[in-house]
Amino acid sequence: MKRIVSFSLIRAVLIGVGSLTSCKSKKLEAPKGEVEIAVPCSGEDFWSDKGVFRANAVGESKDQMVSRKKAMSNARADLANSINTTIKGTIDNYVNSREFNNQEDVEERFEGLTREVINQELAGVKAICKKMFTTEDGTYKELS
Repeated sequence: MKRIVSFSLIRAVLIGVGSLTSCKSKKLEAPKGEVEIAVPCSGEDFWSDKGVFRANAVGESKDQMVSRKKAMSNARADLANSINTTIKGTIDNYVNSREFNNQEDVEERFEGLTREVINQELAGVKAICKKMFTTEDGTYKELS
């Protein structure tokens, strides 16, 4: 009887270990011909949540300060966009009718424009991660 219990116990342990190792998560690889890009200052640690709004952006310029200003400006615009955005749309429909020698020539033109307006005051905005890079062609790239 003792031998049957120990055999059953060993079998249960082996099945448990086998099932745990088969559930091991596999690392996802990029499809052939594609390369994954590691973006600093991004990922779950930099996502917005209930209490904090976060955004990141890239600015590129031949001047280091201009690249920094572009990145911060784009990040602030993203922040304001996450808080409050108003969409305004307009549609223009033009019809032009001309008559020459008893034949009418009608020309129509339809134009639509959608504009995104952000009106939000941001105070106390601070960067929690900044990375500066230089490119091969000598430009500066900042991620804020």
